[in-house]
Amino acid sequence: MGPGTFVGVDVSGEWFDIAVVGRGNQRVRHDSAGIDELVSSLVAEGPVLVVMEAAGGLERALACALLAAGVPLPSLILGAFETSPEQRAGWRRRTL
Repeated sequence: MGPGTFVGVDVSGEWFDIAVVGRGNQRVRHDSAGIDELVSSLVAEGPVLVVMEAAGGLERALACALLAAGVPLPSLILGAFETSPEQRAGWRRRTL
């Protein structure tokens, strides 16, 4: 990673799957050691932007750790304003 790096994080109960534009993917456990590993590597490399999905609260510990470390993290909650599967399907069609 380096200047101009964009990072995406997929959040699940057991893992954080990390995709780095131009570099590839990695996986760390969804626990305090995995969070520490991920935050340390991101701080050391200085990414420009990290995005992650809202995952029912599973993302909170990582989000707090990233923000505390000064890592840029926008507030994105995809689909938060839709109320039905039909509306979500319409949103997907409009954005893909």
